[in-house]
Amino acid sequence: MKLSHPTMQRAIADARATGKSAGVELGEAKPTVLHTRFGDRGERIVLMWSGNDGVGVVSKHILSPTDLDHFQTMVAAQENAHSRLSPADGIAAPQVLGFSDDDRVFLLAAIAGQGFEVALLDCLYDDPARAALFTRMGKWCAAFQDPNAHPKRGVWKKGIRNKLHDIEARVPQLAEPDLLKQAIDTVRGLTPAAGAETLSGWRHGDLHIGNVMISADTVTGYDFGPSKVATLGPDLARFWIEIVAQFYQEDALGVGQIAVGADMDAFVRGYGHDIRGDGGLRYYLGAAWVEQWAALPTQFSVAHWRKQHRAAGVILGARRFLGV
Repeated sequence: MKLSHPTMQRAIADARATGKSAGVELGEAKPTVLHTRFGDRGERIVLMWSGNDGVGVVSKHILSPTDLDHFQTMVAAQENAHSRLSPADGIAAPQVLGFSDDDRVFLLAAIAGQGFEVALLDCLYDDPARAALFTRMGKWCAAFQDPNAHPKRGVWKKGIRNKLHDIEARVPQLAEPDLLKQAIDTVRGLTPAAGAETLSGWRHGDLHIGNVMISADTVTGYDFGPSKVATLGPDLARFWIEIVAQFYQEDALGVGQIAVGADMDAFVRGYGHDIRGDGGLRYYLGAAWVEQWAALPTQFSVAHWRKQHRAAGVILGARRFLGV
C-alpha cells in the first residue's frame, strides 16, 4: 500500500497526533512502511519514523475492531517483553513510548537492524553466518518464552479438532482440495496420546519472521499479541512455517521434517530444547500447516508474485511435513 493511500494517510496523521500528545518527536520526514496486514486475521499498519533528533520511532496503527478489543493487552504485552529482555545480552523488545486516547495507535522506541527475512537472504548460502542467525533466533525465543521457568502443559486438542472440522467443511472451495483433505486426516493421526505434555512459556502470539529485527549485536522482537503463559507450539510453528514456505527449495525437506537439519541444529543450540521430538509441537505444526493452506487464494494467477511464491511454498511445505 502506498503512503498516498487514504488508509495510510489516516495512519500517518493519527501517529503524528499521538506523538504530539505523548511528547514524542516523529520529525517531518515521511515514514517507512515496516509491515501491513489486512483481512480476516486483523488489520494493522506499522511504520518507522526518523525523528528530528535522529532517534527513530515505530508507530503501530490498529484498524480492525477485533484488535481494538485487545489494544490495552497488546500494549501490556509489549511492556512485559521489554521489561524481561536485556539488550545487554543481545535480546530485546522495544519500549512503549506512548499511545492514543482512542486505543488505536501506540509508539515504540526505534528497532535497530533489518528484518529477519532480509538477514536470512543475506546469508542464505553462507553456512556459518546462516547457522549463527538461527542460533541467535533460538536464544531470543528462549529468553522471551522462558520455557525453563514453566512446567510443561497438556496439548490443546479440542481447539485443534474444532479448527480441523471447520476447515474440512470448506475443503471443496479451497486450493488443492483432495490433497488438503489428506493433510487434515494426517494431522488427526498426529494427535498426542492422553496425558502427553509439551513446552510452555510466554507466547508471542504472532511469531513470524516479519516481527523480528536483526542488528549486528541485538535480536529484537515486536508486535506481540496479548501476554499469556501457554503452550509454545503455535509460536514455534508460526516461525518455522514462514521459513520453510519462503526460503526452502522443493527438495530441501524429507517427509516429517520440521526444518533442514542444519537450521534446526543451530536453532536448538540457542534455544536449549530439541523441539523435533516434541509430539505436541508436531501436532500444532501439522494443524498450522493446514490452517495456512486453507487461507490461501484459490486463484494463484491473480496474486502478486510474492504471494504466489509463498502459496506454493505453503502447499509444498505442508505436503512434505505431512507426507501427502
